Formats: sequence, structure tokens, C-alpha cells
Amino acid sequence: MLKLNQIVTITPKIQKLLHTIEGQRIAYNLIPIKPEIIQNLRRKSFLFSALYSARIEGNKLTPESYEHNPEDLEKLEIQNLLDVYTWLPNQEHISLNIDFIRLLHKKSMQNLRTDAGHFRTEQSAIFNSAGVAIYLTPPPTEIRPLLTNWLKLINNSPYLPLISAIIAHYQFEKIHPFLDGNGRIGRLILTILLKQAGHNYIDLLGLEKMIENTRSTYYYHLESTKNDLTQFVQYFLTLITNSITNLLTTITTPQSTISHLPPRRQELLATITDHSPCSADFLYRRFLAIPKSTLRYDLQQLQKAGLIHKLGTTRGALYSI
Repeated sequence: MLKLNQIVTITPKIQKLLHTIEGQRIAYNLIPIKPEIIQNLRRKSFLFSALYSARIEGNKLTPESYEHNPEDLEKLEIQNLLDVYTWLPNQEHISLNIDFIRLLHKKSMQNLRTDAGHFRTEQSAIFNSAGVAIYLTPPPTEIRPLLTNWLKLINNSPYLPLISAIIAHYQFEKIHPFLDGNGRIGRLILTILLKQAGHNYIDLLGLEKMIENTRSTYYYHLESTKNDLTQFVQYFLTLITNSITNLLTTITTPQSTISHLPPRRQELLATITDHSPCSADFLYRRFLAIPKSTLRYDLQQLQKAGLIHKLGTTRGALYSI
């Protein structure tokens, strides 16, 4: 049977990241944020979480194409996840157990798979891009015993809840209880565990976007069979730190800075905020009456003001808040 005995060494780097995250958590709790701003941030974060969680698994839709894409399976994948991310905060006192895990899968995979909400009943494997099996999952008969043990380990972990949640995410992916959808369910569970650990801002971060941007590193760690998860924990803590930094920047940006922008730049910033990340071509199509050279200058000025970020340097670069 699969052994769930992974270990983590609390290195100076991890200790520093933990201190940084704790400081960020305190800072977030001390910042007075209007309810409407939280609501707007959560709405955008849920969409990004759903979209990028699906993209991690191979969905090709982007924030730009999702809005205009006709109803198809790829859009349904994202809509299902968006419904689940929106549903979760309204559930009081979530008890993470086998039935709840199956419920998450049923909601996430409804109308996509006939086995939605059911554990796999056959052997499966994880394949790399070349079609080579790199991991043979546990037999179906071991799924329930493994999940039962996994839940006990979460509740009795010797590690801090933040680290325990990351370890649990790795272990869940190794158990691989479903034929499809394990990644998205694992990331939903990670969100639940982090929130239960006192990180109330977690559903504002859109961690899935960060994961998608570092997908090769994410899968490198998940595909590893090493017992020592120190590097994976360090990778994930870095993602969380960077995500919180972006969130704090967003909620502490003086509204006066935005209100003093020329109306065209305010509209441009609002468009990037609603469709982040988006390409220059997308923005050119949105502002057809404005010369491209003028839009490029506006984008540069928004970057200098720290209101947007440019991802990449080629023509395919994206702009993000």
C-alpha cells in the first residue's frame, strides 16, 4: 500500500517564508477593506481559480476566450469549477471527509463524466507528455483505506497547518482516487485546508493562476516519488507569499491614484482588471478608435505607476493587475 509518510525539513528558507506569510496575514487583517471591494476581488479570484485550475489540466480557454466561447465541454469544465468555488464560502463548518470529497468531485464533474462523484474502480496510471507511464496509482481497493488514513494524518500532523496542507495536497494526488479530476479536487481541498488554518484571504489569491504560470515546476514536484517534500513545500510557500504580495498591493493602492488617471487610462485599467491577464491584441480590439502607439504609451504609464504588470517580453506578452 502507498506509504503516506512524507517528511519536510524546516530549512532557514522555509522558516523565512513562514514568517513572511504570518506577517502578511497580520497585515491583511489590519487593513480596513470595504465589503464591496472584497466582493469584487472574490468574484474575480473565483473566476481565475476556476479557469486556471482547468488550464492546469489542459483546458485551452483564456480569460479572453472564456467570455465569448460558445457552450462546450471546456466552458462547462470552468463553469462547474466556478460554481464550486462560489459555493464553498457559503458552507459553514466544512467537515473534510470521504463523502465531502466525493461531493466536490460530483459538483466539479457533473455533465462531464458519468462517474462524477464516484471513486475509480479500475487501475490507472499517470502519463507524461510522451505517453509514458510515470506513476502507477494505488489499486481501487486501497482508495478508501488510504483516504481514511490521509484524513487522520491531516488532523494529527506534527507540522504547522500551512505545511500540513501542502503535504496533504501532494499525498492526495498520489492516492489519485478518481479516474479524472484529481488535480482540480486536490486544489479545492488545499483551499479549504488553508482557510481552516486561518488564512481567510486564501479565496482572494487565485493561487491556481500562479500554479499554471509555473506548471512545469508544479508537475515536477508532484511526479517525484521522493519521500522528502522540502523542496515542494518551499515552492508552494513561495507561490503563496507572491500571491499575498499581489493582493496586498491591490488593496492598498490608493484610489486617488486611480481617480487621477486620465479617463482613457482608467477605462484601460478597468478592462485589464476584468480580463487579467490579457494580450495587447485583445486591448487593441477593445479600443479600436485609439491608435496602437497611444495604447502602448498608456500601458507603459500604467506599468510605471505599478498598477499593472507585463508578463513576458515578446509580442505574445500579457498584461495583468
